[in-house]
Amino acid sequence: MLYFSDTFHLLLAIFALALAGVLQFREFRPDLLSGLVCGLLFFVGLPLLQVLVTGDIPVSDLPLEPITRGRDGELMLLFACFGVGGIVLTSTVRRKRRSPSSATNAPDEYAQFRIIVTLYFAFTLLFFALSGKWRGGHWYSSGGDALASNPAIVLIANFANVFRVVLPFIAAYQRRRKLISVKSFLVIVAFYVSCELVLVNNRIGVLFAAIAVFYAFPRKRLQLATLGLVSLPMVAFLNHAYPIARGMLWTNGASLSSAADAISTAVETRRDFSGNTNSPTEIASSLFESSNLNVVKYVFDTFEQDDFRAGETVFLKSLLFPVPKSIWPGKPDGFGGQVGREISGLEHLTLNCTSVGEFYGNFGLFSILIFPWTFAAIAFAIRRVFSSDLQRHCLFMCGFASVRFEFSFVVISIFCLLIVSLAASFYLNTAGGHVGIKAFRRAHRFRATQVPE
Repeated sequence: MLYFSDTFHLLLAIFALALAGVLQFREFRPDLLSGLVCGLLFFVGLPLLQVLVTGDIPVSDLPLEPITRGRDGELMLLFACFGVGGIVLTSTVRRKRRSPSSATNAPDEYAQFRIIVTLYFAFTLLFFALSGKWRGGHWYSSGGDALASNPAIVLIANFANVFRVVLPFIAAYQRRRKLISVKSFLVIVAFYVSCELVLVNNRIGVLFAAIAVFYAFPRKRLQLATLGLVSLPMVAFLNHAYPIARGMLWTNGASLSSAADAISTAVETRRDFSGNTNSPTEIASSLFESSNLNVVKYVFDTFEQDDFRAGETVFLKSLLFPVPKSIWPGKPDGFGGQVGREISGLEHLTLNCTSVGEFYGNFGLFSILIFPWTFAAIAFAIRRVFSSDLQRHCLFMCGFASVRFEFSFVVISIFCLLIVSLAASFYLNTAGGHVGIKAFRRAHRFRATQVPE
């Protein structure tokens, strides 16, 4: 009976998250809330589906208990409640705030797009140089040391982090509107992926690029989906090998020989375990980052009343994000960093545990109510400030990524996108901006249009 009960709770959680997704896609409109629901479906719903099909989520070398089918019924109810929150956001809040679509200001959107592309590559290269990785060091801790030293570096890193999330998707949006060519879109995505894997050393950018490609070519989605399914074993293998390579990539500084050694070592190491990494369970865990839910289980099982952060990493860290630790030594780490330190004892280990884990770790069971209404309040507050289609596409990816990252990312994203909007308006009101508008209209024979379905 207990097995049936806990499995039923798992089915209930999957159903709630799936229903939120179905309601979302019935009338898909990119914005913050739709991105949040899609993020819950991808980073929580699909891993739970994996548990239902394969039986569990494998654990790594960390001392964590796996989520297993037929167990963890109370945790499944928590996931189900967050799914219900997604349903509320989709079916109620979005309907009340819906307003008629207006003509798109294409020159303004194109100016914002160019600013984001330019600043992403500029800030990524600048932060890489300031981190000192190229002189030799750890791929993660080098950046942390730089962030702790200077408010300007904190702002640069935060801007770059927001732009890396939104850039591929808004490039796809520009491609769908035929404002950039297929060649330009693919070049942007290729350079973006190269920067993410080599300079930033963050593989999540590959997921954002894949989403962008799938969105940019709606008539080729069947072919793209087929290609994705065929390449799953190779993707899973590379996804397991990459963390080994990036750990060695900058140890001896910028060196082609060191890079070659890192790649060969990673490939050989994973080849020794190819039997495990090619299993359906490992492939699913790799694609959906399912192990993050094992961290949620740790938080749910071990946190007691005195352990809850009471909004420290949700609200306090969000509002004071520009302040570096050199000015505020007691600045709280992100929730993932705190949990990583508790589990492993390692200072620089960050463990992602999705928005579910972060909100529960701050508010306990009250998170069931605080989570959806916090996002609803934000969406209501910014609905008139970010009204263009390009801005809504940016917010969609910010909502999607916030489920995998931390809540502070949403606040930082709004701040960065507001600065971009002001910069674009300033540019378009200058003499150079007027010339740019005329050239844009001549090049594209501009007429106000909506995004094609």
